[in-house]
Amino acid sequence: MPRPSGMSLCETFDCPYCGAVYAVRYAQLPVRDSESAYCKNCHRKMSHWNSTEQPSYTLIERPQRDRAGLCLPKTSSSAIGAARLPFVAS
Repeated sequence: MPRPSGMSLCETFDCPYCGAVYAVRYAQLPVRDSESAYCKNCHRKMSHWNSTEQPSYTLIERPQRDRAGLCLPKTSSSAIGAARLPFVAS
């Protein structure tokens, strides 16, 4: 189903490499655009699109790190989003 014009409701997205959590909004463009988004935490390409819907990512949670500075693996509850509250824009 197409999104209404303008910005969509906010969704969440997890970086597939480090688990950083982003709020995502989509803007409807008049023409198809191709671009990529890079994670602000691990700097890897986390998303690529070729569409009239352009995502906008806002970092809302960095992954937890251990004492050596390495990202800890996600727990099963956060991996499925059970512990995450919905993002509400103010």
